[in-house]
Amino acid sequence: MLGGFFRASAADVTFPTLKTKHGSFTNVVVMSKTGSDIYIRHERGFGNVKLDDIQDDAALVALGLKAPPVKVEVLKPTTGETTTAVTNAPTAAESSATRYQHQAREKWEWLKQHRPALELTNGLLALGVFVAIHLFFSFCLKLICVKAGYQPGLLIWLPGLQIIPALRAASMSLLWLLPAMILVLALLGLPLLARYGSPALAGLEFLVILVATVLTVVLGWVSQIIWCFKITAARGKSILVAIALLLPVVSLFAFLYLAFSNGDE
Repeated sequence: MLGGFFRASAADVTFPTLKTKHGSFTNVVVMSKTGSDIYIRHERGFGNVKLDDIQDDAALVALGLKAPPVKVEVLKPTTGETTTAVTNAPTAAESSATRYQHQAREKWEWLKQHRPALELTNGLLALGVFVAIHLFFSFCLKLICVKAGYQPGLLIWLPGLQIIPALRAASMSLLWLLPAMILVLALLGLPLLARYGSPALAGLEFLVILVATVLTVVLGWVSQIIWCFKITAARGKSILVAIALLLPVVSLFAFLYLAFSNGDE
């Protein structure tokens, strides 16, 4: 649409002189205009000129490639005199870009002012989601323990300690937790060792932590497999449910099934 407007009105555009990067033309009449060139008639004949090569401000204004200059009166604070400055009015594209920049700047300032409140809100929201998930998981685990014939008590609601009633419900020994307990005690003793211990004790502490970590990971993985089969048996469910408990994604549905289903299979 814009190109059609320029082609329709280009014949009315004339210049006494047109300056370009490669020379000047006189008695110029613009015959047509495209997105990259103008086609002109001048005193030496016909030709085309790249829009980027035009170095004549008046021609650029006439062709709509540059905003016309406007006069801006400025009052000098020291003398009180009024001076007139000539500048180019912003084009539609420049005005739009300026508006978007201003809006982006205002939004950034608003974010900086409200950042503490936003961080607090996001933190409280994340905490609320975590607490809700923990309570739901604890409730499901409690149902599994109760339906397996074991009353879990208060420990079922405490993070980390839930594993104790979970093992009891599956008739498993708490000795499975021994490596993890040793690891926790060794980590808690690190500050005291760093302050009062000797290099020999530090080496021993490192060895204990390393061994306890390996045993915790290995035995934790093994005990989880055993727990899946034993808790499924305690609930009177099929071995397929135990296998499902070991599979990613599917384990969630198997866990919920153990919690909310009734009776034996």
